[in-house]
Amino acid sequence: TGVQTCALPILRPQSRIRADLIGISPERATALQLQAESAFERFKPHAGADNRLTFDELQFMAIGKIIEDGETIAVPTWASEPWRPFGRCIQLLESERLAQPANRRGERIENGIRFGLRGQPLTYYIRKANKLTEYSPIAARDRYGRPKILHIFRGKRPGQQRGVPYFAPVL
Repeated sequence: TGVQTCALPILRPQSRIRADLIGISPERATALQLQAESAFERFKPHAGADNRLTFDELQFMAIGKIIEDGETIAVPTWASEPWRPFGRCIQLLESERLAQPANRRGERIENGIRFGLRGQPLTYYIRKANKLTEYSPIAARDRYGRPKILHIFRGKRPGQQRGVPYFAPVL
């Protein structure tokens, strides 16, 4: 029997380097593009932090959780197994693991997320696995502005903080 495929679209990055903007030759840009796409192809089979899921399977699971729960949380993390071509990997978490800590004076913490003055997420409070009262605060971004948590949901209104399951209106 053949392998079944899914009709859902998956991310397939395409490197497009603007040689003129960064001051390199078109030939060098083409070589770098091929190198970047090759590196991603080597990363894909080992993308899951649990050593079970490929990048495509992580995408399908994330889409399923968005349909079921309205949102999903992906954490770019690091794994140091020597067989991995790259240490970077992705861990998917159940959105139910967002924990609500006690609000400290002057902080806006709602639905397990601490927000800044403009409504931007600053910290996510993730409940530890199999623990009801223990959680880890994780900054939304590192000191360079790169995301440390990917909270993925379909926003339908300004200021929306959490996702809504797709079938919630029919329930």
